Amino acid sequence: MARVLAWAILPFLAALVWAGIITALLILWLATGTPHYKQDAAPIVYISDVGAKYKTLFIVGTATTSALYVGTLLADFILRSLGYLPERRQRRETIDAVLSILFGFLAAACLTLLAIFDAFNYSSIHWGLTLGFIFSLACSAGFKVAELRRLRKDHWGIRALWRSFRIKLVLVTFAIALTIAMIVLMLICTNDESHPDQCDPQHSAAAVCEWVAAYVTAAYFLSLVADFRVGGYPRAAALEEVRVGPWGQRDSNITLETRERQYY
Repeated sequence: MARVLAWAILPFLAALVWAGIITALLILWLATGTPHYKQDAAPIVYISDVGAKYKTLFIVGTATTSALYVGTLLADFILRSLGYLPERRQRRETIDAVLSILFGFLAAACLTLLAIFDAFNYSSIHWGLTLGFIFSLACSAGFKVAELRRLRKDHWGIRALWRSFRIKLVLVTFAIALTIAMIVLMLICTNDESHPDQCDPQHSAAAVCEWVAAYVTAAYFLSLVADFRVGGYPRAAALEEVRVGPWGQRDSNITLETRERQYY
């Protein structure tokens, strides 16, 4: 149990570092009088603009978060394979887990690179990497949710899986909705030379969506802690599983060994 819980430090630190770096950038922007870093910037600036101003801080924060997130996915995969967490019983669960890791690696690479190729000096590359990060992280989280959905059906005696699935589903859905809103708000209006501030309301709203989505991402990282709190596959939960069954039928005489023979 303690061995498994020790790995929960990875997603906890990922959430802490990511929330910390976003909060630090926000405080720095507010403390310096909410400056406009670009001539056509809206009153509320994007994270990318503040990150470009404080580039070293942004790079350190994104690189650390990336490493911790990938480490979390790998630890989860290995611990499930070794049976310390509710194990995967279907091939589709393994596929979901592998895809979540692969997209997690891609998201981590994009996140680190978008901080290096900042919004001021490499605008096109930066926003391309930003879209790559958003898409990859959404896919990684989506496959993690799909994996948990199947795991909870295989391990219906472990209620923590059901809670983890629901929390992640809500967070991922909310983050995707915010991201879509941000992209739409960015695209529906374009400044021109004669009216450089005509899109300020839309771009400010898009920036707000980005800041909120960043904190929702931190909440998603934190939700990964719950997956390690299961601490293995307790026999009490397994016994409840086999006695109740997936459709609510109860048989107090059935044993764990009997159910395992039936399953396999």
